[in-house]
Amino acid sequence: MKNHTQGKRSVMAALLGNTFVTVMKAIVFFMTGSASMFAESVHSLADTLNQSLLLVGIKRSKKPADHIRGYGYGIERFFWSLVSACGILFIGSGVTVYHSIDSLTHHGEGVQTFNLVSIVVLILALVIEGFTLMVALKELKKNEKFSKEAVGGIIVGLVLGFLAILLIIKNHQYIIGKPLDMEVTEKIIETLEKDPCIEHVVEFKSVAVDIGKYKIFTTVEWNGSPLYEEIYEAGDLKEEFDNIKDDFKEFTKLMLKTTDRIPRLIGNHIDTIEKEIVERFPQVVYVDIEIN
Repeated sequence: MKNHTQGKRSVMAALLGNTFVTVMKAIVFFMTGSASMFAESVHSLADTLNQSLLLVGIKRSKKPADHIRGYGYGIERFFWSLVSACGILFIGSGVTVYHSIDSLTHHGEGVQTFNLVSIVVLILALVIEGFTLMVALKELKKNEKFSKEAVGGIIVGLVLGFLAILLIIKNHQYIIGKPLDMEVTEKIIETLEKDPCIEHVVEFKSVAVDIGKYKIFTTVEWNGSPLYEEIYEAGDLKEEFDNIKDDFKEFTKLMLKTTDRIPRLIGNHIDTIEKEIVERFPQVVYVDIEIN
């Protein structure tokens, strides 16, 4: 819950900041017609839409597990992050590159270059977004200036496209089922096989259900011999056997009693193993152990 709250606060802060910056850059673009300022406006708009979609994902991922989604809705975050990345790619990158190439081919007719207002807006955007951006202006001919404006817009669009592709690849991994790291997997298997009732792990699967949270499913070869001591300590078997003597009916009752006790012992022991896994590996939130 703490991670969800912190994530929501950071997204809200970014959303408000990007909204303000988007409006400022858009105003300056309409004042100057600068291709780079248009690219910056679309960039900030893409960031704003991105944070909005992430906020939707965070809110939906907090829904508790129900009869439809037994493992909860944590995976919703990855879906909305993927939608966000696609939006950045097609809106942020595509529109920016298209507009900049169009401006470049038309040689900047009727378009002004950066002016003092543009610089002020960019500096203010730096403070809000928290990164450093140097804006250098040189006295060149009008077409040369505009060409650099258009090229700058294309570069911004390509960077947006590159970042969007990275986001799509990352979220694709989570949506199709991101497994635990191999190192963690090996440690969990080692922990399982140290238990006296588990001879070896036959199958092991893991998949992400939320950011930093995984469920695991494992099939094990079971050795029930160590549970004999628990059965023996639970009652005096020798005394019960002596009382039965040659009474087959009483013998069947003892067998029925013992048979009924064994599944509970196995279930309790598996619960203990699952609890140990969750305690030792906090990223694991669901454990399902099945006997081969």
